[in-house]
Amino acid sequence: MKQPHLLFFGLVSLFACNDASGPPDTSNREHWMTLSAGVYHSCGITADGSAFCWGLNPSGALGYGDATVASVRPVRVLTDLRFTSISVGGAFSCGLTTANRAYCWGAGYGGALGDGKNTSSATPVAVADDHVFTQISVGFEHICALTPAGEAYCWGDNLSKELGDGTNVQRSIPTHVVSNIAFKSISAGNLQTCALSIQGKAFCWGGSSYGEAGVACDTVPCAWPTPQPVSGDLTFVAISAGNTFTCAVSTSSEAWCWGGLDLPWSDGMGRLGVLGDGSSRGSAIPIRVAGNHRFTEVVAGTRSACGVTEGNEGYCWGVNSSGELGIGTVDDNGHPNPTRLGREITWSQITAGDSSCGLDQQGVAYCWAMVYGEPDASGGIRIQGLWTSPTLLPDPVK
Repeated sequence: MKQPHLLFFGLVSLFACNDASGPPDTSNREHWMTLSAGVYHSCGITADGSAFCWGLNPSGALGYGDATVASVRPVRVLTDLRFTSISVGGAFSCGLTTANRAYCWGAGYGGALGDGKNTSSATPVAVADDHVFTQISVGFEHICALTPAGEAYCWGDNLSKELGDGTNVQRSIPTHVVSNIAFKSISAGNLQTCALSIQGKAFCWGGSSYGEAGVACDTVPCAWPTPQPVSGDLTFVAISAGNTFTCAVSTSSEAWCWGGLDLPWSDGMGRLGVLGDGSSRGSAIPIRVAGNHRFTEVVAGTRSACGVTEGNEGYCWGVNSSGELGIGTVDDNGHPNPTRLGREITWSQITAGDSSCGLDQQGVAYCWAMVYGEPDASGGIRIQGLWTSPTLLPDPVK
């Protein structure tokens, strides 16, 4: 089984943007419809439906036609297509156009681009079979999408059975998830995929050694080849699959998380507070996030999670060694309680990966944690710096 995504970095240049005086003047900033933060890069869609990406550019993940040069500033994805949604995972990106067709770009290993090939592309390519999709979600090495009828299709890597087709065979075209359940939401994580039924019940499949699928295993490694009901009787309105844990928002606006269990060969992320329940433990059953906050969304990232409340406040919990919590500092401790983001911004969306980004109520974008730059002289991953509190995203290159 694949090990969970863990990155180790050198050549770190630290700089902090910790202005606590309140939000800056954003009257002339770009307005965005949506953002998605991944492992090495992030992407977003502007008000006119154009897609932009920034960060590292492995195998053309930024989509602007070059497969090597990274960019701290958002660069336009090289296409005339207009997008309504976008999702970023490992070294590739996918989006849905205004015609509800899926396109992907970046690394094509394991069939991740869904075009029937195993080759990479630095510009968008159409996903095979001309499916109409209403939602798309990119994991670390696999992708899943939903049709208008609530049918789930997945493609890409399948070593941990994260495609849900009953096998562990990689698929280079959309493959139907073995289920008669009609889903309303889907989220692809590292080794797991989770989805919500029309009734709001949570189902997960794929890797669950850390409890990330919400189903206890008798032995590890553990993987479920088809959708399994998440433990408990909760119903949810939103769900997000992360690295070795998953989070969701219940119908009563509570945030719940599960996963992060210790393994014989690896400490779980639960020790670092990613479940947000005030403890340092993992759990294969949903655990309520502490604080009595009422959330509208929650997103599970690589080593931290964030959410937006009904009052448009942002909270994060988990690891803060690279500024993931956006509180203006870095430390090596786990933060198991939700912590208010460093700026007094009224949030409409937050997305988390290795770095995090969010939109305020006007669609202005902020990012924090790791800021990736050009590879260093030896070809290794280089961090341009750390933004330890929400910092205005640079204007796009147009």
